[in-house]
Amino acid sequence: MKFEELIGNIEHVHFQLFAQATKQVNSLQTIRNWLIGWYIVEFEQEGEDRAKYGAKLLANISEQMKQKRIVGFSDRNLRQFRQFYLAYPQIWQTLSAKFNMSFFNWKNKDT
Repeated sequence: MKFEELIGNIEHVHFQLFAQATKQVNSLQTIRNWLIGWYIVEFEQEGEDRAKYGAKLLANISEQMKQKRIVGFSDRNLRQFRQFYLAYPQIWQTLSAKFNMSFFNWKNKDT
């Protein structure tokens, strides 16, 4: 193997795997956003202390995430996550078939 071939191989591997990693990140971020929307809607519909948070739910979530130094959870983003879930509720079937969805069980923790 010549040096130029080595560089070409490294470059090829880098770009191929980088492209795959980007696709995976995009897929996982889409799943994350849908799940967050699902949690918000479930809390709004059935949360035990939902009345306590009322109309300021998204602002309260945003503030809590900020306090935990978790970025990307502005009121606007949270509203978009909720809208995404409401627009595509059928994604659940794909997710539950593809992943172990044990973190969904907060709603059904008594069963």
